[in-house]
Formats: sequence, C-alpha cells, structure tokens
Amino acid sequence: MKASMTLSIISICCFGCNQKSLVTSVAVNTAAYSLNDANNLADSYGIGLRLMGISGINIKEDGTAETWSYGYADTLEPPTYHWFQSTDRTVVFDSNTSTPLGLGVITHSWLNSDTALRIADRNGGFIYRSQHPGYTIVAFLGEPAAPNPATYWWITYQSKGDSAKPFFLTIDARTGEVSFKST
Repeated sequence: MKASMTLSIISICCFGCNQKSLVTSVAVNTAAYSLNDANNLADSYGIGLRLMGISGINIKEDGTAETWSYGYADTLEPPTYHWFQSTDRTVVFDSNTSTPLGLGVITHSWLNSDTALRIADRNGGFIYRSQHPGYTIVAFLGEPAAPNPATYWWITYQSKGDSAKPFFLTIDARTGEVSFKST
C-alpha cells in the first residue's frame, strides 16, 4: 500500500518549494537552483501562490537535472495549481490545473536534491544502479496535506532495459532519515 501510494505521489510529479531560505544548500541544476526565480515568477502573478512541490525526471546521480518543475497553489477554494518549469537557467509558466493533489504547502526547511540523492544512493540506490545500468531516477519533494506534516523526498530508480521492479525511497527532507524503502 505504501509502495503504491509513493508511486502515485511521484506520478503527480511536477511541483515547487516555498522560499529560498527554506533550502539547506543550493548547487547548480539541483532542485533549489532555480527556486528563487520560480518564486519570483509565482509572486508576479499577484494571487498569493504557495509552493506545493518540486519534481524532476532523469535526475543524475549527483541530484542535478536539466529541468525541474515547481508547483504552486493559489489561496482560492478549490485551489488552482500552477506549474513552472526551469529550462536553460530560466523559469517559465508551464500549465495549471484544478485537480486535487493531496499536498500541503511546503513550510519546513529541506535538504536539496544533491543531498537527497546521496542519501538514496547510500540506502540502496547505488546497488540498484549497479545492477541495472539502463535506469532513470525520478525525484519529488512535497508535504502531504495532513496534520503535522513533514516534508519528504520521494525518489524512484526505474530500470529502462529490463522488467525489474523499481526501487523507491521516502526520505524526510528535514532530517535525511529514510522513512521507507522498497525491497
């Protein structure tokens, strides 16, 4: 059940994060790299957009990616979700939807994607990559809409060349503690 829920959350993939001050590190082309630009673009809409998540596909082992998607929600009921995409050191509007996502606003500081991928690799990701040279990594940062939520990284390693089961982890994005990993 946890496994399918984690995959479902990752499938939603394409969100952002709130304020640059919430990030613990900023390296080139990591999830936090274009965050300030995404926040500025979201603020320019003037409707109080709040960061809901950040996602990336084809993440490299060092936690970098060519593009990241940043998702924000407005304060209306029901909310509309606005997606921004980082491309070539710029951030552009991508799309919006009113489909409920089950995510809360990211309110906690969080470890950047480079740190999250190091933790994932130490907890089984490296072995998965070694056994499946054709692989892709998907990462999503978000906070479930729940009482006393925590901010999590959901990271999935998926083989491209064979029918191996994906390997995925849930990492507390504040502490780096692995709270779930598939077997």
